[in-house]
Amino acid sequence: MLNLLIQAVAYAGIALSANPFVVALMLALQSYTGSIGGVVGVSFRQAIIPDQLMGRVSSAFRLYALGAMAVGAAAGGLLARSFGLLASYWLSALIMLVLSIALLPVINNRAMAAARLAASVGEQRLAEGAQSRP
Repeated sequence: MLNLLIQAVAYAGIALSANPFVVALMLALQSYTGSIGGVVGVSFRQAIIPDQLMGRVSSAFRLYALGAMAVGAAAGGLLARSFGLLASYWLSALIMLVLSIALLPVINNRAMAAARLAASVGEQRLAEGAQSRP
């Protein structure tokens, strides 16, 4: 959840600064942490989802992610048109801050370790079931 907190700081930095170099640095920081978060998320999904379900899970995730991007782009455009461009950055900072705090009890090292353990137990059961079939 640290990446969401860093993104909140980056969005607030964009909203607070008129310096193009600071804005560029904040955009780079936001993009970097967003990319890292994406890589970690996909890697974790690949580690805990059984191979035979990977295609379904990945396509469902992409459907929701791309749909959310479209809704977010439209909402950001309407917000910027109605309240100014900085409003969209302030709202983004607020959303990322709230998400980083709200998701901390749900997505943490302990929860990830439990998911990995459950996935390995599930894989063992699948392997045992495949071996017992004629």
